[in-house]
Amino acid sequence: MWVGTKLHKRGFRVGVDIEDWYSESRVETDVPRSRFLRALEQKILNRSVHVTTTSHAMADALAARYQCRKPKVIYNSVPSFSESGSAAMTSPIRLIWFSQTLGRDRGLQDVFAALPLLKGEWTLELRANASSDIRSWVDSQVAPSLRPKVCFEPTVPPEQLSCVVAKCDIGLAPDPPSCGNKALTIANKIFEYMQCGLSVVASDTPGQREILTAFPQGGCLYSSGDASSLADILNYWLNDPVRLKASKQPIASEANQRFAYERQAKILLDSVNRGLEC
Repeated sequence: MWVGTKLHKRGFRVGVDIEDWYSESRVETDVPRSRFLRALEQKILNRSVHVTTTSHAMADALAARYQCRKPKVIYNSVPSFSESGSAAMTSPIRLIWFSQTLGRDRGLQDVFAALPLLKGEWTLELRANASSDIRSWVDSQVAPSLRPKVCFEPTVPPEQLSCVVAKCDIGLAPDPPSCGNKALTIANKIFEYMQCGLSVVASDTPGQREILTAFPQGGCLYSSGDASSLADILNYWLNDPVRLKASKQPIASEANQRFAYERQAKILLDSVNRGLEC
């Protein structure tokens, strides 16, 4: 953002993507740093000819805070994927959570607390880089009788991820609204889940509520910190695995049609072209 303001002073047209709201990306205790970031955001958002962000919730909040034009919204989706998994109707329901790194601040405490309340046959895949310390932490959070149902899997290259996700049935996005940025954005994994045909269970934040209100067949929201409500949602699907597995293809088809990268690219290019014409 600092570079962008300098380029603007030199007469260049500037574009910016607010993928993260930096001044709201953590509980800020460094007041000078916070003021510096907000001053940069104020300048760059009002001087750029092209501005994008990750959700309408984020765009509306940025426009209200800085009295700027509402940024264009580009959902962080993936290219169209048409090979939704076809696991046997009798196989256990496969839950998945993925990220680059597995940590204590990702909302997984809700998931682990919900596991003893689950009924039916299920497995949980945690696909991320995990240190030995974090693996020990997970073991401490999961009852010994349930640990065989929870497996760690390594990360895979982005172009292979959809094939991995599509083999599962339910995608978990329990990110807590720990700061303004977390509350207003939409976890990228939600789009990957839906485009692969998974039903999503996501924490109820303004950003994630936006996408599941627009596409309710894609999944359900639960109150962050409420493991009981999370378990209730999961049990609804665990009690009807045939219906859950049969819904994969319709969810994938509709999600790809509405949210796939190819659709987002048109919004992006239109905004860039308008900026170049200014």
